Order: sequence, then structure tokens, then C-alpha cells
Amino acid sequence: MPAAVSDSFRASWRALSVLAAIALLVTFGLIALRIGYPCELEWMEGAMVDEASRVRQGLPSYHAPTTQHVPFLYTPLFYQLGALASLVCGEGFFAVRLVSVLSTIGCLVLIAALVLEATGKRRAALGAAGLFAAGYGWLQSWYDLGRNDMLFLALILAVWRLLRGTCWKTALAAAAVATLAFLAKQTALMWLPALAIAAILERPRRGVVFLLASAVGIATTTFAYDSASDGWFSFYVFAMPRAHHWQGDRLVGFLTEDLVPVMPLLLLSTLTFVERWRQQGARNALALGAAAGGGLVASWVSRLHVGGFDNVLVYGFAALCVAGPQAAIAASNSRLRRAALALLLVQFVMLVVDVRALGSRPLLYDPASRLPRAGHEHACSELRAFAASQVGPVWLPFQGFVAVEAGKEPAAHGQAVVDLLAWIEKPGLPPEDRAAVAFVQSVKSDLEGRRYAAIVLQEPQGAKFTGSFGPFLAGYRLREGAVLSDPMAIQPLVGMVTHSPFVLERRP
Repeated sequence: MPAAVSDSFRASWRALSVLAAIALLVTFGLIALRIGYPCELEWMEGAMVDEASRVRQGLPSYHAPTTQHVPFLYTPLFYQLGALASLVCGEGFFAVRLVSVLSTIGCLVLIAALVLEATGKRRAALGAAGLFAAGYGWLQSWYDLGRNDMLFLALILAVWRLLRGTCWKTALAAAAVATLAFLAKQTALMWLPALAIAAILERPRRGVVFLLASAVGIATTTFAYDSASDGWFSFYVFAMPRAHHWQGDRLVGFLTEDLVPVMPLLLLSTLTFVERWRQQGARNALALGAAAGGGLVASWVSRLHVGGFDNVLVYGFAALCVAGPQAAIAASNSRLRRAALALLLVQFVMLVVDVRALGSRPLLYDPASRLPRAGHEHACSELRAFAASQVGPVWLPFQGFVAVEAGKEPAAHGQAVVDLLAWIEKPGLPPEDRAAVAFVQSVKSDLEGRRYAAIVLQEPQGAKFTGSFGPFLAGYRLREGAVLSDPMAIQPLVGMVTHSPFVLERRP
């Protein structure tokens, strides 16, 4: 390689390392500013705090639905770890966010470890970790939110890394972690088969051990939770998600819109696959394709489900961060390596400059936009004060944990209720369906019996509740006047659009 080209090549690697370091510093600087924020950053965070609180109190996570609690469609590990963290940090948002932040650190370490193991180059590992950190803005700052996605991703990446081992003991360890990944989020069932295929392609006996042990672990835990919950675990985790509709526009839109900002990584991953096939053979290349492709498939299928938000793109993005940077080392000639390195630099730029900005999106990623909006904390305080002023329980479907902070008992979250209504309202549901019967009886008893002193709904989603529960609301009337001095300020940074609270108060 000529000296000038060599100098340019080294300069490009230094630039990549600098960009990676900047991305890591900016991302963790924002996380440090956000982790202790005392209100919701995302509209379901408060509900996750409530779920962790139930675990601390020894209450079941899965049971017949009532207005006091409708279980979510998730497996329980995040709640349990949130409860464990709250023993140290105290109950609240910090505890559940801490679980996500530690999981994010785990994701960065594992991505770097996978790339280092494949390439033997620390600079490639640093670049991969930096790229993942740079995705913080594109992925709506999901890395530190009190949700289960980062925990699930860290465990799946740990399975991938363990399967790179060479003995059956690591295969059994990978199976144990795979069971934990399922308990973090059932999306694991979309990615784990691909990882099993990759393991079988590389080392057949060890791959079969992993596949069988994982199947036994997941089946055993499912049976245990089902037995403990009278079958409600399988209802919420498996049956109810099947009632969700599909977003047909994401069938193609996933490729033509969602993945556009990471197209350089997609191209680089393809190059890595081709070079592996040429240099190491078909089985090795197909193993990498299966492992990374499993992440993309998990993102795609999750995105197709109604409610699949930008957070689900993190699975495929992490897989591409593992596969893509390897091309800059594995390419068979210097021209390809320089092109791969240039694409990695372009990828950093595309995570900051949104090439889809011809529409309504901002052109540049603004880190300050990831910080809580002015007035949001005050609006949350006003809502908390209103709830505390009521004589009796208050149902706040759009704000988890606020009721608890106001000294009231928690009640079912709006998203869990909407998911349940999708099940109850689906065509052909038998009238004796036990979930429908239990929830309707609870709604009838609690609303007609005027259990709640006030029901605080929000625009524009409140109409769904008044429409579904209208026949039972005769004992309530619309309260005059605004609850908040700035009704729009209650909207959190991420998630469902909810604002302008209005109150159905108990009639005298």
C-alpha cells in the first residue's frame, strides 16, 4: 500500500475512533441528565414502575383483568429486576431506568466483544460500539427508558457471544441466558431460532445441545408461570398478542423507510457476508447471516404489529453493528477496505443527519431534544396534586405511578386496557371467554358502583375509553375547567400522544 494511501487509511481509522468516542460521551452525558428525572420520559414508564412495585409487594403479575390492574403483554423479568433495583435505589423511575442503562452498557460491551472476536482489531470493536451509541437519537433515546427492550437485547447478544465458545458448557450457559431473554421479552422466540441455526452450522453438536436446552428451559418456565397463574401467563404472553392487527405499510416500509438511516451498515453487512463466504466458506458465512438476520427479522415482525414503535428497530440495528464494521477488516483487498471504512464514516453522519428529512422530520439530530420539555415536570406535579385532592381512588389510565405518588392505589394502565379491548372486541370471541367476562364484571362493578372519585382521561385517546365504557359511566359527569395550567405540557418525550387531561368526576 503506497505511503499516502496508508496515511489516509490510518487517518480514517482515527476519525472513526474519534467519532465513536464522541458518540459514547454524548449519549452517556444525556443519560446522566435524564436518569433521575422524576416524571415519565415515555408514556408507559410509570406503568413499569407500578409493575415493579407489584413484584415488591408479592402481588401476581398475571391474573384475571380488573380496573385495578390489567397485566401487560410482556414476560416478567424486567419487572422483577426493577423491583430488585428499587430495594437499593428506592421506588420510582430511577430504579427501572437503571436496569435499562446497565443493559445498554452490556449491549455496547457485547457488540464490541463480538466484533473483536471476529476481527481481532480493537479499533473495529470501538467503531461498532460507537455506532450503536450514535443510534441513541435515531431510536428515540430508548436506551435509558424504563422499558424491557434493552434488557432483552443485552441477553440476546450475550447468547450470541456465548455461542462463539467451543465447548458444550458454553452451549448450556447460552441456553440458560436464552431462557432469561425469553423472560425479558417473548420477542426472543423470533431471534433464538436463528441463533440456533447459526450454532448448528458452525458446530453441529454444540448447536443441537443449545437448541434442546433452550427449548426445555423456555417450556419449563412457561409451564411454571402458567401453573402459578392458572394459565393467565400464556393468555397475556401468547394469546393476546395474536389479536393485534398488522401494519401493512411496514411490510415494505420497513425497508424503504425504517432502514434508510442505516443503509450503509446494511451494505457493509452484506459485504461481510460475501467476504466470509469467499474466505471462510459457506457455513461460516451462513452462520453470520443467520445470527444477524435474526435481529432484522425480529425488528421487522415487531414493526409489523400495531404498536410497533421505533424501539423495535434496535434489535436489527444491534445486529448490523456487529456484522457491518467487520467488513472494514475482512475485505479481501485494500480498495474494498477503504470503501468499507468510508461507509462506516458515512454511517455516523447519517445517524445525525436524517436523509428522510424531506418530510416532516428534522434534518439534524438535536441532543437537547432528548431532554424533558419545559413545563412537563410542573404539569406532572399539578396532576399529582389534583389526584391527591380527591376523596377516594383515582383512575389515571394515561399516567402510571402518579396515583401511587399521590397516595392512591394504582389502577390499570391505558395501553394494557387497549390491548385487552382488542382481544375482547375481536370477531368470533365466545361470550364465555374468561378474560372478557372478568373484565366486564370488574368495569360494571367499579364504574356503576362509582369506585373511583375521578377518572382522568387525556386527548386524543380518551374517546376510546368513553366509547368502550360509556354504558357504565352514568354515575360520572364531565368536570368543568382545565386540570392543568398548560394542558399540552403533560405530553412525554416519547410514546403515545396524550395531552389535555379531562376529568370524569363522581356525581354527588
